[in-house]
Amino acid sequence: MSDKENTAVNVSVLDRNYQLACPAEEVDNLKAAAAHLDGQMRDLRKRNKSSNGEKLAVVAALNITSELLQTRHSKPSLASISEQLTSMEDKIREALEPAESTTEPSSAAISVDN
Repeated sequence: MSDKENTAVNVSVLDRNYQLACPAEEVDNLKAAAAHLDGQMRDLRKRNKSSNGEKLAVVAALNITSELLQTRHSKPSLASISEQLTSMEDKIREALEPAESTTEPSSAAISVDN
């Protein structure tokens, strides 16, 4: 079986079973996603006393999507982190550079009178 082939996965959401296909390396993520969705829909059903599965699915999907978007907006991008690190590196290098002397050492010889 190649990496491109899909694996059949059985998941249950709100007491309904679904057989889905996904790459073998994503099976655990799919099962976790189904369990999360199932939990969200069960919570909604308890709070709203609704038995309309389609409406519960849409509201749960909207809630999960809202969480995803908030997470994406709250995390800085990789480019932003890279810029911050470069700026910090520049400041550290500047701080570690030896201070330039503003006066030249005197080339005159010092004599001592006896």
